[in-house]
Amino acid sequence: MVRAETASSTRAWAEEEFGTANLGDKRRNKRLIGMAERAAVAPSGKVSEVFDEAAERQCAYDFLESPHVDVRDMLAAMGRAVAQRSADHPFVFVPVDGTSLKLVDRACSKDFGPIGTQKQKSRGLKVISALGVSAEGVPLGVAAMRYWVRPDEQGIARTRTKRTLEEKELRYWNETIDQAIEGLSVEGGPKLLWFQLDREADAWPILEHLASAGHTYTVRGSWNRRVRETGAQRRYILDVLASRKPMGTYTLHVSAGPGRTARTARTSIRTASVTLDVRDKQTGKRHPLHTNVVWVREEGRVPEGEERVEWLLLTNHPIETLEDACLVVFGYTQRWRIEEFHRTWKQGGCNVEATQLQTSEHVKRWATLLAAVAMRIERLKYLSRNHPDLPATEELSRYEIDALILKRRKRKNPRIPEGILTIGVATQWIAELGGYTGKSSGGPPGSVTIGRGLERLAPAAETLQQLDAAGLLR
Repeated sequence: MVRAETASSTRAWAEEEFGTANLGDKRRNKRLIGMAERAAVAPSGKVSEVFDEAAERQCAYDFLESPHVDVRDMLAAMGRAVAQRSADHPFVFVPVDGTSLKLVDRACSKDFGPIGTQKQKSRGLKVISALGVSAEGVPLGVAAMRYWVRPDEQGIARTRTKRTLEEKELRYWNETIDQAIEGLSVEGGPKLLWFQLDREADAWPILEHLASAGHTYTVRGSWNRRVRETGAQRRYILDVLASRKPMGTYTLHVSAGPGRTARTARTSIRTASVTLDVRDKQTGKRHPLHTNVVWVREEGRVPEGEERVEWLLLTNHPIETLEDACLVVFGYTQRWRIEEFHRTWKQGGCNVEATQLQTSEHVKRWATLLAAVAMRIERLKYLSRNHPDLPATEELSRYEIDALILKRRKRKNPRIPEGILTIGVATQWIAELGGYTGKSSGGPPGSVTIGRGLERLAPAAETLQQLDAAGLLR
């Protein structure tokens, strides 16, 4: 057995994630770090399942219900942690996307708001998240989050097109972008952010805001927008692109999904620089918006019944060369990181929607803490799949590794590899503790089995740490 001198990896992670938080009291700062550590060890949407001891559980509730805890201070610390992890990076991808937290409120007695369709009658919170992802695609953490409660539709008399920007939910996208810029623009942080947004963000107020933010952006176009040109004939983006010859090709891995077959798609790339003829629907005024466009279209045969990959990407990144255009495409593929994060946060290892907290402010604090935990799981999952030969000590403590090996030795024919355990092997073993067999999906371990495995590994790792502190390990 190797004697470990370092703190547990979960404690080190919690201190890195929330160590700069300023909640107005050192005791609250310390409590936040302790809660994050415990939630990372035993992730769950219910506070009672994370903190099984009565005294510890009551302290957690006191923290979440304290009027002195501002979720913005928690998020600021998380943003600084992302900046610290990306200090040596030339730029950082920042995927941005929205989702809903569906929360239990059958009697409509809590201060939640409607989500989904009116027919569903679901209630909860809306949120837009922004992540930090390295230039190589490694998840770095949560850069920003903006929560809000939708008012009841009956209280809104004005139509959507007649509302000002301040009355529309579009403003929350811009606020999240600004929050990410503020959080990551610290000394030693990345110099450039590259925002990645899906079709929901193809709205002129967001495009204009991104264009003036001083950073790079890519937004997947949802509309074949009109192009401002001289002459009477109207032209649109796809008209301009269709007249161009392909600049080259890009090989894209299409992952399996509902109604989608996993495949390697060969796509053509066309580019153009255009000035959009943007119209403000509220005032009817038109104004120019210059942007570059990269059109990615899958060539060849497509599996029967499936749609061809076709992306219209609006960006301010240079497109002079094929390498430039391919980097735009690669950057947009990193947007999937935020969908995977939301899945882990809501349904996977963290299951945040299971919370039974009674007010939106309490939910925001708990959900934000679990968001940090979800990103830790996503990082471990990513590294195990894409950098499996990294030493496990990159993400796990010696206590966790030793506990993992001890549990492995109990199996029949354990096959313990010699030398340093890799992150790929360690994550596979952790997932197997969480019930992973590979039979249901045939793919690599996912966030649910990894999160469950970390929870089941924790007691053994904690025992080794306590024995070491008492000088009982050799």
